[in-house]
Amino acid sequence: MGVISKAELLESLYKIGEGKANYKLHKMMIVAFLAGLFIALSGLSYIIVNTGMASLNPTYGKFISGICFSFGLFAVVVAGADLFTGNILILAPALAKRITFPKMFRNWIVVYLFNFVGSVFVALLVYFASVLSPEMLAYLHKITVSKTTESFLVLLCKGIGCNIFVCLGVWMSYACKDGVSKFCACAISIILFLICGFEHSVANMFYLSLSTILSDISVGAVIYDLVPVTIGNIIGGSLIAVCYYFAYRD
Repeated sequence: MGVISKAELLESLYKIGEGKANYKLHKMMIVAFLAGLFIALSGLSYIIVNTGMASLNPTYGKFISGICFSFGLFAVVVAGADLFTGNILILAPALAKRITFPKMFRNWIVVYLFNFVGSVFVALLVYFASVLSPEMLAYLHKITVSKTTESFLVLLCKGIGCNIFVCLGVWMSYACKDGVSKFCACAISIILFLICGFEHSVANMFYLSLSTILSDISVGAVIYDLVPVTIGNIIGGSLIAVCYYFAYRD
């Protein structure tokens, strides 16, 4: 497995961040929509696999479904798309004054919104295609109720933990030179955050949107979950960006 040096890695992140921040609006919207779509499809696989493995220890189910869920982040990194949680890393080029903070915030806001659009698109597709069995719908109900009834602090901390893993996965994937290595970097990060029970805002957009379409939860419950989880994701990703910026800057 070939990897680049840490100094090269930080410079690579700067260049990637510059490119993302300077996208024309229509391109930013399209690649964000695709990322939401990729993560939502991964979320669908998570529901299906976990339902099929209900008789096993839940940790085993999370491990195996985590391999499937890794498709989302791997597709974002390799196929090219903009995922809100991973894009928190462009805080580093902003600190290095390679992009402005207004451009960084513009990217975060547009990407977040169109990740949501991509997630809702898949939720509608799943609903009208009727691909979920009653057992799968019951599992979806179980996880969405859990996500919308925990305290603000718990959801915040779970969001922080999640994006430490996700941003580490993205950071490590940038260091890798081949596709297999990139997948491994993405997969181990996703598997671990799922096993730990942490919360990913974009994945939750899909689960909660689908549950809302099914009239299982209210719009208020969606907001209740996404606000602390999103803030937590920003904090967790920022921690990785800031630490590596100060550790490896010239």
